[in-house]
Amino acid sequence: MTRQVLFGLLSVVLSLGVQGRSIAGAPGKDEVVIPIPMRTDGPRTLDPARGSSTYDNRACSQIYDTLLQVCYYDNSRFEPNLLAEMPQALDGGKRYRFKLRPGVRFQDDACFPGGKGREVVSSDVFYSWKRLADPANGGKSWWLLKDQIVGLDAPGPGGTFDYSAPVAGFIEINDHEFEVELTKPVYRFLWVLTMFQTSVVPHEAVEKYGDQFGAHPVGTGAFMLERWVPKQKLIVVRNPTYRECYYPAADRWSEEDVKAGLAEAAGQRLPLADRLEFTMYIEEQPMWLKFREGAEGYIELPASYFEELFSRRTKRPNSEFRRAGYGTRTELQLDMIFRAFNMEDPVVGGYTEKARALRKAIAYAIDLDEFNRAFYQDMCVQYDGPIPPTLDGYPEGGRVEGAPRGPDLARANALLAEAGYPGGAGLPAIRYYTESDSLSLQFVDMLRRQLDQIGVKLDPQFVDF
Repeated sequence: MTRQVLFGLLSVVLSLGVQGRSIAGAPGKDEVVIPIPMRTDGPRTLDPARGSSTYDNRACSQIYDTLLQVCYYDNSRFEPNLLAEMPQALDGGKRYRFKLRPGVRFQDDACFPGGKGREVVSSDVFYSWKRLADPANGGKSWWLLKDQIVGLDAPGPGGTFDYSAPVAGFIEINDHEFEVELTKPVYRFLWVLTMFQTSVVPHEAVEKYGDQFGAHPVGTGAFMLERWVPKQKLIVVRNPTYRECYYPAADRWSEEDVKAGLAEAAGQRLPLADRLEFTMYIEEQPMWLKFREGAEGYIELPASYFEELFSRRTKRPNSEFRRAGYGTRTELQLDMIFRAFNMEDPVVGGYTEKARALRKAIAYAIDLDEFNRAFYQDMCVQYDGPIPPTLDGYPEGGRVEGAPRGPDLARANALLAEAGYPGGAGLPAIRYYTESDSLSLQFVDMLRRQLDQIGVKLDPQFVDF
């Protein structure tokens, strides 16, 4: 389904933690437990080939590994993960040679003979990537590799994927070395290999658990699944056979990160924790209360609670913040907040001049500044189009000539009349889908009020994330 972006806001996330508070340990035990809040109702699957959301990623990345990973202390580059060294580019980037780290084993599981996980080999990488092309896995992440690897194609409608069929672009040299031939040089290819969907999985586990593999994951990661209650709780525990891996050395960190304490674990063997306990929060208030009680070690600060700990004017911590011993880290997120039109909808969709006029009228009626003030403490970056600051293609000053951005009610009313709905007459209520949480209710109230000014009515539909 094609969609037309109405607007974008680049969000700023404040991560709050408690300074000087040790990570929770179970009573009478010596284990290190990290409680982690997860906004919304959490992951839908623990199968990387079937996952797609941030929340699927947060869960899967504990259990599985990718060939490459984004560098922890410098997120502008990537580094080897399951690989022994960086890939070697050949033929001008049309072909890559990879060398797996020796001795990496899958987690112990009943799917293996004797329950002992075996070593990862080249064919496991090929098998895992083929799963993205298999329509039986939903096809959500096939776009990551589609049309990029010679001979790797998804079957047509109603077809089944043949895992035994050779793929010309997959060239196995030996158990630990292989090459991949691309259809053409693609800059993003190696970055794709840092994404959780390309994680390496064992065919034995997929074959044993079938459609239940997403609830019985087996990978090479630092943690193993202990318990998952969908939409409530996810607990992972230390993988006792995890490979030798260490926290980045102190000299790798910037001065700012050292001051923030991010280098304190330098040189320690990973993982640092024995257990990670994810709790899902659909509503913000319970998460906030749990954090204030000390049940959560950190949170992404909900905008609605910003003024409890920060000055709205200076955006700096207030006295209560300092007394409580909280710490904070501010990050500009490539996290676009937007509304979009369904271009196949009979009312707002289509490419006629009248349809374009209607969409522009709605855009000019919306006051993004009011949304930013009311819900984001004026901390979001407002811009036209889908390309945010820091990326090539971001429009100068955040503006694109001719892009409709309100509030401009006079222009909105003129365009609405041009679309054939003067003052909103004859226009059916616009069906608007959004999340079913209390914050979304407030969003809808503001949007409804803004559109009411030009006679456009809203028909909100509240659904799960």
